[in-house]
Amino acid sequence: RKVAGLFVCSRFHSFLIFMLFQLDFMQEDQCILVDFEDNVIGYDDKFECHIFSPERPRGKLHRAFSVFLFDQSGRLLLQQRAKEKITFPEVWTNTCCSHPLTGYTPTEQDEPHHVADGSVPGVKRAAIRKLEHELGIPASQFEIDDFRFVARLHYWAADAVTMVRVIPKCSQFDHLSAKTRGCLCQKMIDAFTLRMDALLKSQDIQMALNTPDFKPHTGPESPFGEHEIDYVLFVQKTVTLEPNASEVGGFEYVTPEQLLTLMMPESGRLWSPWFRILATRLLLPLWSRLPAILDGSERPDVTKIQRFDCAEEFLGGAGGAGRWLNEPGSTAFGDAWLGEVQIGGGKAPSTGPMKGLLARGPDGQWRFEANE
Repeated sequence: RKVAGLFVCSRFHSFLIFMLFQLDFMQEDQCILVDFEDNVIGYDDKFECHIFSPERPRGKLHRAFSVFLFDQSGRLLLQQRAKEKITFPEVWTNTCCSHPLTGYTPTEQDEPHHVADGSVPGVKRAAIRKLEHELGIPASQFEIDDFRFVARLHYWAADAVTMVRVIPKCSQFDHLSAKTRGCLCQKMIDAFTLRMDALLKSQDIQMALNTPDFKPHTGPESPFGEHEIDYVLFVQKTVTLEPNASEVGGFEYVTPEQLLTLMMPESGRLWSPWFRILATRLLLPLWSRLPAILDGSERPDVTKIQRFDCAEEFLGGAGGAGRWLNEPGSTAFGDAWLGEVQIGGGKAPSTGPMKGLLARGPDGQWRFEANE
């Protein structure tokens, strides 16, 4: 039992450390805010950008990128997001999904002429940075010109379908040794909820943790989600992989036929909302023309922003957002925050931070605290 307790401590402590890393990234990384037409209008931290609220039903629109890495036989590398991710944990998705950020030299912010000529060097630099951070692919294995910019996707989705394990209080660890309890500092325990983790389902670990319950993390009133203009990049390379456990839960290469099978409900896999849109709307036709796209003989039109609402289960969120982008003639005024941007002449609204208003209820779900 003492050995089991130390094992629990080690894995549990590592899990919380990974969650600390994720929270640090969310609060320190500065995303690039854009208007309905992808013009840069300001910057905000990643945490604020991803909060859905009545004032900002779909958060703050910002730039993102999605890398699709193919091996030499044309198979696509898929990634499963780690359980520690703050938004959309444990879902399967394309090779790498993240954000170009401000504050880097050379810059990761692209200008309109970069989009017009398809070069987007800033987004490609960000992609190389995150491929190394998430999948451990050395930056030296890529050149900027290896990547092809194939599409811009405007989408949004509430994080309404993930689960968490509610962290028990320190008093529930009194039966463990002092050394074990020391790993479970109160600050960490109070700061986070834990995502569903198959490892923690084993009997010995459940006994050590006093069998805490699994509860919904978000649900229909989720205060977290995505609202992005996503730059889609293709690259074909033979790479070495050393995934970062705090970012990546799994990976595999697939053919188009294998992907279609895996995306059937019978597979039991949960897929990211942006990948579901890309896979069903854009990916397969582009994949079939991969050689021509990679050698530059075919250049997809990236000047047009393709806009899609998410699937039904990702609608809602704390702001009660409904369908918008799929509607004929959709404009910036279909979203409260983007409407304010438009009214303000292209400036990001000056609003206070929302993250201080979030609290976790006794049922384990994150909600906004009522203002007294």
